[in-house]
Amino acid sequence: MPESAPRSVITLLVVNARIRTGDPRRPWADAAALAGARVAHLGGSAEIRKLAPAGVRVVDALGAELAPEDLPRYA
Repeated sequence: MPESAPRSVITLLVVNARIRTGDPRRPWADAAALAGARVAHLGGSAEIRKLAPAGVRVVDALGAELAPEDLPRYA
């Protein structure tokens, strides 16, 4: 039986943002979960907060417009 890939460990949340996704079906996200300097998930702020382990650092972007390549600078 193949071994399953380990889940990304969420280390940082960026919430209350306006993040360009590059997906024409959903061009904007409100939040991102990062695993180290890698974007692990994009979605709504409430949805992303549910993914985070207790005590993870949360950055409020205060409505700033961001591109995914901007997110690792918060890590």
